[in-house]
Amino acid sequence: MNPPLVTGDMLRAAIPFILLAAGGTVVSLAGAWRSKRGALFAALFLVLAFWKLFPLLDLEKGIELWDGAVVADRMSAFLGGMLLLSGLFALIVSPPVLRREGRNRAEYYGLILFSLSGMVLFVSTTNLLVLFLALELMSIPLYVLSGYNRGDDRSGEAALKYFLLGSFSSAILLYGAALLFGATGTINMAAMTGGDPLLATAGAFLVLTGFLFKMAAVPFHMWAPDVYDGAPTPITSFMATSVKIATFGALLRIFSLAGGAANPFAHILTGENAAKILPWLAVMTMTLGNVCALTQTNIKRMLAYSSIAHAGYLLLGLIPGSGAVDAKGILYYLFAYLLMTTGAFTVVIALSTRDKGREVTGVERYAGIGFRRPFLGIAMAVFLFSLAGIPPTAGFFGKYLLFSGAVHRGLTPLVVVAVLNSALSVYYYLRPVVVFYMRDTDTPVRVDDALSLRVASLAAVVLLIWFGCLPNIGSLPGVPALLHWVGSAAAALP
Repeated sequence: MNPPLVTGDMLRAAIPFILLAAGGTVVSLAGAWRSKRGALFAALFLVLAFWKLFPLLDLEKGIELWDGAVVADRMSAFLGGMLLLSGLFALIVSPPVLRREGRNRAEYYGLILFSLSGMVLFVSTTNLLVLFLALELMSIPLYVLSGYNRGDDRSGEAALKYFLLGSFSSAILLYGAALLFGATGTINMAAMTGGDPLLATAGAFLVLTGFLFKMAAVPFHMWAPDVYDGAPTPITSFMATSVKIATFGALLRIFSLAGGAANPFAHILTGENAAKILPWLAVMTMTLGNVCALTQTNIKRMLAYSSIAHAGYLLLGLIPGSGAVDAKGILYYLFAYLLMTTGAFTVVIALSTRDKGREVTGVERYAGIGFRRPFLGIAMAVFLFSLAGIPPTAGFFGKYLLFSGAVHRGLTPLVVVAVLNSALSVYYYLRPVVVFYMRDTDTPVRVDDALSLRVASLAAVVLLIWFGCLPNIGSLPGVPALLHWVGSAAAALP
């Protein structure tokens, strides 16, 4: 008797993706008659997806779907949970902004769910064709959302730049996938062996180049500052966090499959290629990001260059050195980055205003806010301190895990460069805090006191301090600590 096409385990593993994709369709259609309830409907589907995803964190063995093209395991479940958390923050902080600008439409929230469905698939696949389809499902809604403020020419410019460069990066990745298939005869990344080594290595480098575009690593970073500045701030926050989580999560899975010496990606991870390329990419990315951030007076552009620098830190975890890639350090750092970046952009949303249709986010206009609005001042200080890696925040512990793991793999010179870059970043992270507390102005600044913004900021502050001080202790009774989840997810990789 033939085995069933779909088993109960397979359906259970696919439900989170199905809920997100179906939710995007339902929410978009519901906009025709309940446009102002789009955030509520989207949040309902997102919570249901998280509810179905949570049991997958305890899987002893991964579940293969679609002939092994997609793998549901503890790694994909943990990454999916972070992605859903990023989406939940976006749904919470968006309504005040959209209502203020008269653009509160359900289609906006439907596009967020569509993008999340692509991201969840992106971090779970081992198949090059599914990888490309998931990449497009993740990216196309973000192109649209970047230009959502149609009255702002910077938003249109951001969408156009993101679309053109994003399409270019997708084409590079697709061409690399074609070369890999031509060299190895398969699109299953775990089964790629043999074939023409030169052709296969070239394909692997092109696939990696497509990833470098998405994470905004040097020299493919040029789109990030303009897109982050022009896109609506909730979408900037969503892109800055979720795209990094999806990109590094997918790279962790791909690199973990490169165990055999004949695998094309093994040529990137081992030998002379790794010694010449990945370390230099990490150093150039963190250094350029930090140096360019020093001169920024627009806080969104500053955080964009900061995002580039953090991509450089995360690249350290992908350099194997004398050991395997540092999945645990990358996963913890991604979680901390999610909280501190989302929190910082939430404060920017609360303080943002518009002048002649344009969002004004200059740092100097926040003078004296620390005393006028104590909670916002304290919250922003915590987020910026965490981004700088100052204890006792989760950002400090994340850098400690990432840098100590690199030292154990024999990458001490790179860690020295990373520490110096981290020290350099303190200057521009502290500058907004100085403006908040040490400068004053008579010019009134409008503050959005929406409850959703305060809840999102408070949750991010509490979690950052909790996971920075007590990473080995669960935040709720009966719930395992974050380090337990991180270690369990990392152990699920081959």
